[in-house]
Amino acid sequence: LIAYDSNQLPAVISMFGIVEKSSDGSFGSSAFQLPKNAAIQITFNMAMARLSVLNSVNIKDDTETAVPGTWKGSPDLLSATFHPSIELSENSVFMVTVLNTAQNVYGRTIPATVTGIFRAIETDTTAPNVTKLDPASQTNVPVTTAIRIKSNEVLDINTFTVSSTPTIG
Repeated sequence: LIAYDSNQLPAVISMFGIVEKSSDGSFGSSAFQLPKNAAIQITFNMAMARLSVLNSVNIKDDTETAVPGTWKGSPDLLSATFHPSIELSENSVFMVTVLNTAQNVYGRTIPATVTGIFRAIETDTTAPNVTKLDPASQTNVPVTTAIRIKSNEVLDINTFTVSSTPTIG
């Protein structure tokens, strides 16, 4: 975990891979398209209390029906990824709401409710492509070196498997 000033307020800094909010303070819009089989990821500026996030987020379709599914929190507690257990209806608009009850690990809540809106489109069948890999050299890399991977779409970091030769630990 990364140490943070306990007086800093937590905030949602990204939703659906979008880092810039709309003029109304939300992420996305009814014109923003997300494949109906996509995982929905929310990223925070600091480590969050896992259960408070899970209890503070809801996802509903345009008829106000809650979308069932499961959440996975990242090991560093900076992001939560939702995997719907049903196929989202194509062309339907969905709203993700992060209530102002979501707390960081110090018990401080986000200052205001945050929303994100997207329209479900056809199923994504194309695998993501790696657009950046750091370090570029994959030999003689010190064990303390951070590994950075960037792709052309949002990735669920809970699905990564890292292997090395010789083995780590």
